[in-house]
Formats: sequence, C-alpha cells, structure tokens
Amino acid sequence: LQTYLKESGFVDKNSTEIKDLFAIKILSDQEKHFNSLLNQARKLILDEDLSLITIEDSILSDFIYVKNILNLSHKEISMEKLLELHQSNNEFSTTKPVFHVKKCKIYKKTQNLLNFIINSFKKTSQNASSVTFIYQTIRDIFEMFLALNHLNINENSSLRYICIAHNDFYYLSNYCSILSFAFKSLLSTDTQFLSFADYSILFQQTVDDILNTSIKKQQDSISLFALEFLNLLKGSHDNFMSNNINSKIYQRLFQIKQLCFDVLPLDIFQQVMGSIISILFEKIYQSIVEMEDITEQESINMETTLPLLLDNIPQLMSSQNNDLIVFVIFYTQQFYATIKFLKRYVLLIKIIQSTMQEIINMWENDQNDVKSEIPSTDIINLLRSLFQNTKLRSDAINRIVSNSRK
Repeated sequence: LQTYLKESGFVDKNSTEIKDLFAIKILSDQEKHFNSLLNQARKLILDEDLSLITIEDSILSDFIYVKNILNLSHKEISMEKLLELHQSNNEFSTTKPVFHVKKCKIYKKTQNLLNFIINSFKKTSQNASSVTFIYQTIRDIFEMFLALNHLNINENSSLRYICIAHNDFYYLSNYCSILSFAFKSLLSTDTQFLSFADYSILFQQTVDDILNTSIKKQQDSISLFALEFLNLLKGSHDNFMSNNINSKIYQRLFQIKQLCFDVLPLDIFQQVMGSIISILFEKIYQSIVEMEDITEQESINMETTLPLLLDNIPQLMSSQNNDLIVFVIFYTQQFYATIKFLKRYVLLIKIIQSTMQEIINMWENDQNDVKSEIPSTDIINLLRSLFQNTKLRSDAINRIVSNSRK
C-alpha cells in the first residue's frame, strides 16, 4: 500500500505523512485490542459462577511462577536475581514474603481472571511497544474489579461472602507484587514507573475494611449475649440456667465459626474468631470490675459460672469442625494475643476465688502476670466491691497504690 500510494503520486515519496498514517493505524489497532481485553475481563468479573477453589499455602511455587513469567518475556533471570530485585525494591516490605499466598478459598472466576491477565501479559509483553498498553489495561481491569465488587458488598452481606471477598482481594494484592516484578524485568532496573504497588496497598486496605466492618457486626451480636450472661450472675440460679446461657453463647459463636473456618487462611480465621470472642470477655470483665458492690451470692455465682465460658474456646478456635475435644493450652502468649481479653478474664476468675491476702500477694509478686495485665484501678475496684469496708481492706488498697508506683 505504501509503494502504491507513492508511485501513484498521492503523496510525496519523501513525505512523513505515510509513516504518520501507519503509526495512527497501528495505534488504533492496539487500542481496539486492549479494549477487547477489557471487555473480556468484565465478563469474567461478572460471571455468575460462585464455585470455589482452594489456593494452597506455598512460597516456593509463587517464586517459580514469577520466574516463569519473567522467562517468558525472553529474559533469563536466576532466583538470586529475583531476590535481589525484591530486596532493592523499596516499594515492598522486606519483613514479609512478597509472594506468600496462604491456603484459602477464592472464587473460581477470580482465578480465571488472573489467568486471563497473566496470559494477556505473556502474549503482549513480547512486543516492546505494547508494554505500556498492557500495563494500563491491567490497571483498568483492577479498577473495574474494585468498582464491581464494592457494588456487591454491603451491610447485608453474609460473613461467609465477606470472607471469600477478603480472600479474592488478598490474592490479587499478592499478584500485584508478582506483576510489578514481571514488568520490571522488561525495563531497566532503575525504572519504577510500571508498578502495581498502589493497587497492592489498595487491595489490602479493602481487605481490612470489609472484614473489620463484618467483624464489628458480629461483635455487636455477641455483646447482647454478654449482657444476658451478666444478668445471670445476679440473684440465685441453678445449673440448668447457667448451662443454658453458656450453650446459647457457644451455639452462636459456633455458627460464626462455620461461616469462615474453611474459607479463610488459618491465621486470619483465628484473628477473626479471637476478636469476636474477645468482645464477650471484655464486656463481662469491664462490667464486673465496675460493680460498686458484689454480694456473697453474686460472688458464688461468678466462681461457678464464669469458668463455663472457657470450656468451648479451644473448639471454637480450632480449624476443625467436629465435636472432638481439641487440646489447646490456654496459657500461652500466642493464644492470649489472639483473644485479647482472655488472660484478664482468667485472672479475674482467680481474683474472685481468692482471699484478700492472696490478691495482695498475687499483685506484689506479679503472679501469672497479674500486675502487668490488670490495671491497679481495676484491682482496687475489685477489692472494694468484694470485701467489706474495714481497716484491712484500706491497708490492702494502700499497698496496691504504693506498689503500683514502683
């Protein structure tokens, strides 16, 4: 066509118009191609198939996968070079594995979308002039994924749906790092422009936001059970009443567990359950230490009823879903860290079961970390509510105040 136009005299043989004309034509074809990719991605995102697939926990497979992507871009790169790129890239934290995807479940359509993105990258990256086009196209796909998923997530979304959405964004966040390294391999090592670090952060923030909102909703429902449990401590009651409310609390927490235990990564599942269970212990603990007076009957009720809530915690925190006894040692820092108020709750039970002198000894000797775990104001309030106003109690409070200043 170029030869025909020149020989026919339509344009000057030395003119750049032909070159410009074909440049515009090529650009137009590229735009059509990448618009087509966007439309295909949109169909994958809107796919109504809600089947799930399991993503296995692995770091090594991710490194190999990245290496394969880089090799497909016709650049040989060793594993050492890949790690060097990782360590030299200030956009990513070196305190955690960039490519570590923990075992969880995601929607199959999300995996299909990622496969589509990777395959599109493989085909297009072989042409250097198309690198920026595929880069922008992938960013547009991520933006579309965010927008369409935000439309589907609301206050009425089930916890299970929220957990799966969490995993989808978590998985995408990891792939942003993978894609950043893949694009970096195509350009000079000093180039920082073609990065997906901003989307990696955005996906992670979205993960935190949607999960925290759902957790708050579950915590509010558990708080109502805490109030019912506290009412049981007042006045006389039999074992049936105690076991009944304990069973109701367990059943509600077990329902929550069933929605997420087989979907979320294990550590995230335990964080979710831990934060929901913790609100139960926090509400009960705070209400008891703020009581102005605890009668003898209420003290007896607390001694017998408060420990009941501890019985089912190992089963609720286990990643298993059966009625077998799960042997979990409560008195470990890791377990206490997962359920924030658990240790205070356990120490509260011990304090209620102790004499005044035993409480003073626990505090002054920091037995079971009671001094570092429970504020002195809480100990003083408990002494005032549990024991009569005598000189012995006054001296005990003064010893607590004096010892807390050291």
